[in-house]
Amino acid sequence: MNRRIFRATAALWAGLALLAADPALGARTGVSATPAYRAAFGAPPVSQGVDCRAAVVYLPGLGASGAGDRLAPIPLFSVTPGKIVEEAARVLVAGHPEQVRLLPLPRLFPEGTTLKGVTVEQGVAVVQIALARAGQPHPLASQALAHTLTQFEGIAGVRLQVGDAPPAPVVRPDPAVAEPPAAPRLLDVLTAVQEGESPAEIDVLFDRPVEVIETRLEGSDGTPIPGKLYTSMFDMAAVLRPDDPGVIREGMELRVTWAVRDRKGRESRGSRTIPLRWYRHPGTK
Repeated sequence: MNRRIFRATAALWAGLALLAADPALGARTGVSATPAYRAAFGAPPVSQGVDCRAAVVYLPGLGASGAGDRLAPIPLFSVTPGKIVEEAARVLVAGHPEQVRLLPLPRLFPEGTTLKGVTVEQGVAVVQIALARAGQPHPLASQALAHTLTQFEGIAGVRLQVGDAPPAPVVRPDPAVAEPPAAPRLLDVLTAVQEGESPAEIDVLFDRPVEVIETRLEGSDGTPIPGKLYTSMFDMAAVLRPDDPGVIREGMELRVTWAVRDRKGRESRGSRTIPLRWYRHPGTK
């Protein structure tokens, strides 16, 4: 598997969804963006060999105020633009994969809830879900779906249908419950391992496309890890290729120091010690 495509697969964070695919699947290569994405995060990044759609999903507690009763957008990238409405709904309904381990994402529906489908009828998206167990949705679940899905052409409201019950009344986005996003956040630090190959790079993942002002990696003893630094994954990752790949060891802890800026001018700076995630592609022992 191509290493670039493999790395993107390793960074799959569904809706914070960076979705990877073979470039041959798209006749065109480019990144188009919804108005909601542009308003929140500016111009989309340059395509990296795939036809991609940039959008947003809305979640509680991730905005500038940090308030749990407000929604804020985070990016969603899809390489299957024709399915992006369903993909966005699935992110909100089913939750997020483990690669987003450093971001405190709330669950909008009880664990195990699945998306059965999304149909659009007269400008209203009917979101059909199946609950795996008893439980109540987050108070902002319907508003999160409404804010997210109405960014797409032809959708002005949302109805939630649970199981075989009749759909709930139409919900339209309430501007009072939404706010701008906070500064960029660190999502994860991982190395991607393929069968028969040794790891060669360390990926520092952020929650949106960023300009890297500084990224520095050190071992737990404070020893710097020198190497070549570049950005990848739609500018959402600072990638270090160490001069000596042998320094990458399973279970190691890294001191990560970063300074980044998103395309709306919001800056994030910090330093923390993080266990390196050893991401094995499915099928790799």
